[in-house]
Amino acid sequence: MSSGFMFDPATYATGAEHGYEGIAFYFAGRAGVLGEVDAEVVTAALAFFHPDVVRANQASARDYAVLDADESAELVRLCGSALDAVR
Repeated sequence: MSSGFMFDPATYATGAEHGYEGIAFYFAGRAGVLGEVDAEVVTAALAFFHPDVVRANQASARDYAVLDADESAELVRLCGSALDAVR
């Protein structure tokens, strides 16, 4: 999956349709599959985000957690796959 989905407005719209706000959907889908782990684990897995950004958004994703981790991950994957299909 390319990284373009992360900046695609359709990704944010899909997240909003499922109760997520802003980048919380991205974190719920990408980091949620790690389970209930500390921000340090998420920072290591998503190495391109500053640890402070990870901590804030991991907490935000949990606040908005309207889907379980597997459902969020699958929805994020589908957003990326849909974007890749049109390229």
